[in-house]
Amino acid sequence: RRVHGDCLFFSSPLHATALLITQPWMHLIKNKVLFALAFLCLSTFAWAGSVTRLRSAVDSTFQSKPATTPIPMTTPSPVKHSTLVIGLTGGIGSGKSTCSDHLSELGAYTIDADKVGHSCYVPGDPIVQKVAEVFGPEVIAPDGSIDRKVLGGKVFGNKGALKQLTDIVWPAIKERSERLVREAREKGERGEGPRIIVVEAAVMLEAGWESICDEVWVTSVPREIAIERIMSRNALTREQAESRIDSQMSDAQREEKLKASELPYLLVPTNGPKDDVRARVSTEYRSRLAKLTPLGVAPAF
Repeated sequence: RRVHGDCLFFSSPLHATALLITQPWMHLIKNKVLFALAFLCLSTFAWAGSVTRLRSAVDSTFQSKPATTPIPMTTPSPVKHSTLVIGLTGGIGSGKSTCSDHLSELGAYTIDADKVGHSCYVPGDPIVQKVAEVFGPEVIAPDGSIDRKVLGGKVFGNKGALKQLTDIVWPAIKERSERLVREAREKGERGEGPRIIVVEAAVMLEAGWESICDEVWVTSVPREIAIERIMSRNALTREQAESRIDSQMSDAQREEKLKASELPYLLVPTNGPKDDVRARVSTEYRSRLAKLTPLGVAPAF
């Protein structure tokens, strides 16, 4: 046996063995099984003439890999948070408002993207000037807000003009909705507000707002029921109702986009009795609430 630097070398006629024992690593080899395995491995290295100083071998054995090369997981690990953001979308007449209202009754904090959009048109908002620059000063009402009827007349049936408008308004709605979600989440995590936040938006997937949500719920009904609802609620003709439905994504397109996004999503049929729809929403809501990480506990990865 001899001492060389910070290493102790042991030798015998049968094995050329070398085992590094330094103070910083003593606590790692107190386990007898681990000690034996380490000794066997290092003995093998020494037999092959690969070990001269063994500190590097011990370091590589016990230190974790660099953060730049994470160990891949065979299956995704679900991330649990103390709050949850649900995106609620669906076509016109599909029952979004019914679901949103019930979620609010159950205790969720709801953000209506339509109302967020309307806030962009109030007097003094920077979006008002941007819209006027594109569509003309006539879209500004006497009180300084956007005259939505005049603006609607300019974009209705004109895909190019509608695209110009959405390019201005949609990013602003997303930014403001993100801020509202962030504020609601912070309150929920402190126990000062609801822990489930719902963002309701008819054009969520068209606008790309699903990225601010943890999962998306899609309300759906057969086309004929949607037509009947729209005609009754909005006092429109069948042709007008069909035109509004056709101007939006179909349910199949929504599901295709959600599959591509890899976001969890839930289809919520609303063509049954209202009590049945509310019961389904209640069940799904309570199931998610029960799975949230308790307040004050770090998320599990």
